[in-house]
Parts: sequence; structure tokens; C-alpha cells
Amino acid sequence: MHAVPAGSDPRRTPPAARVLRRVLVTLAGGVVAVIGVILMPLPGPGMLIVAAGMAILATEYRWPQRVYRHLRRELADVERQLLGWRRSRRRRRRR
Repeated sequence: MHAVPAGSDPRRTPPAARVLRRVLVTLAGGVVAVIGVILMPLPGPGMLIVAAGMAILATEYRWPQRVYRHLRRELADVERQLLGWRRSRRRRRRR
């Protein structure tokens, strides 16, 4: 299901405007996702940026919704691992 902005009826939107919106969303989401992929090997938020790109693309396409859900689960796993690592490190320091 496509996300529709509140108060807008896609049937009333001129076809040229729909195509323009889809092209702009595709370009913006694609650029953000590619930047995230480029940043993944570097320290920083590469995976978060990829997730943001997928979220942008998911407003117009269905396949990024699945990728975005998968990335959110992966990020939650990374967060759990990081929190576990920090807790174990604190325990070791206290000894």
C-alpha cells in the first residue's frame, strides 16, 4: 500500500505531478541509501543512513518497506549487542 499524504486524493493529482513526485522520491531515497552504503565500512551511522534512504523509498515503493523492516530488526540486534557489550565492560572495570 502506498503512503498517501493526509488530505490528498491520488486520483485527483495530475499524472505529471505523480510522476514527478515518484522521480524525486526515487532520486532522494536512492542518493541517501547509496551514501549510507558508501559510509558502512567507515565508523559512523552508515546503516542508519541506509535505513533512512529505504524509509524515503518506502513512501513510493513496496520493496523498500521489506528492506526497511529488515534493517530495523538488524539495528535492534546491533543495539542489543552494543548494550550487552557495554554492561560486560562495566562489570569488568568494577573488579
